[in-house]
Amino acid sequence: MNHSNARFAEFDYLICQHGGDVDAAFDELESFIQGLQDDMVALDRQTKRQDAMAVASIAYRLKSSAKLRGIDLLHQSAIQIEQSARRNRMGQL
Repeated sequence: MNHSNARFAEFDYLICQHGGDVDAAFDELESFIQGLQDDMVALDRQTKRQDAMAVASIAYRLKSSAKLRGIDLLHQSAIQIEQSARRNRMGQL
């Protein structure tokens, strides 16, 4: 599959991390998105259960994963979620 026309800042960052290999960057992005979908379901479930430690754990994983891929908006959001959960402020999520 030719993904050479797909361009945005985060993807450019991934391409650089993969030494210019667009297909490898795209594969990593696809894998990340699948994991993100799973994490969003888990985050929703644990938030509804008011399980602050589980929410913090999921947010920590999202924060780390987003940071590694240069996805700043998700990284910053995950920081806020993690901090609120660790302070047991579930109502702020």
